[in-house]
Amino acid sequence: MTASLAGPDVAPALSVRGVRHAYGAVPVLQGVDLDVRSGEVVGVVGPNGAGKTTLVDVLTGAVTLQEGRVVLGGDDVSRVRGAVRTRHGLARTHQVPRPFTGMTVFENVLVGATAGGVDRATGYDRAARALVATRMTALANRPAGALGLLDRKRLELARALALQPRVLLLDEVAGGLTDAETDDLVDLVGTLSGQGLAVVWIEHLVHVLVRAATRLVCLAEGTVIADGPPDEVIASPRVQQAYYGGPGS
Repeated sequence: MTASLAGPDVAPALSVRGVRHAYGAVPVLQGVDLDVRSGEVVGVVGPNGAGKTTLVDVLTGAVTLQEGRVVLGGDDVSRVRGAVRTRHGLARTHQVPRPFTGMTVFENVLVGATAGGVDRATGYDRAARALVATRMTALANRPAGALGLLDRKRLELARALALQPRVLLLDEVAGGLTDAETDDLVDLVGTLSGQGLAVVWIEHLVHVLVRAATRLVCLAEGTVIADGPPDEVIASPRVQQAYYGGPGS
């Protein structure tokens, strides 16, 4: 199993242009632009209320895009449903893992693998590859309800990978993990991006993303205020101002 899980090498794998979204009269996203290329791990950070959750919802199609464009692998998916975006190469995890607790680990991943309507043999192959990629093969026959938190998060990741995405959206996957478990997760994500997968990782644990991300993007009040190498973004006066209210520029 040496083939990449990332699908075709397209740059950028994800392109977001001029995305705006408001709830009633309250603007939440105000012209967000973002490019993510194959093999990148782009961390998205920002203080509470920055618009991170709404950005996830817009990218996945959970909420209707009001203005702007979302392009996956060259295909404009701005106005299509989430299931269609999955077929165009976008997969996601959830903050709280949602396994089918009465099914085995393999059966859970097989559900993801066959979600796009592939035949059973292809689904079995994709599920097996996803378990190898997430180092869960030894747990394949274990009931999902018996897993600990780290393994539940691995299972969430395996189900997403079984869709063979070109872009993987990680939503707060480090929450609740120990330092050692977080180290393991960072290593795993690094391996996946090394295979060509484009990763967008939204996380409130900034120190995790500083280690894991190749680029860091900071949102504040619905706009991108910094985009670049993690250490430089964290040291930015504008980012410091957004998080801590210190001197800004």
